[in-house]
Amino acid sequence: MDIGAWLRGLGLERYEAAFRENRIEADVLASLTVEDLKDLGVTLVGDRRRLLGAIAKLGVEASTAPGDPGDAALRPSLPTAPTDGSPHPSLPHLRGREGWGWKPNAGS
Repeated sequence: MDIGAWLRGLGLERYEAAFRENRIEADVLASLTVEDLKDLGVTLVGDRRRLLGAIAKLGVEASTAPGDPGDAALRPSLPTAPTDGSPHPSLPHLRGREGWGWKPNAGS
């Protein structure tokens, strides 16, 4: 992942040198905190919020393009839902709890 291009895409290219000088790369990006951003010289609250929002969005929307292992570190590992309509095996506490927001497949 090209952090410089990512920052430019956000309109925050003024922080590119600070990110580069501090070796902020994809593997570190996801764990940045408000304090880290302040240490990097991101003094404007709006810019910090934009960066944190964009970092969170990377974790959700990171591509699965082959040959791009840098983004793999930003992708959350989420369970996939069964395709047969059965409840997910990692969610046994929701079985039979229709009143708690889980609804069984009408066809089961």
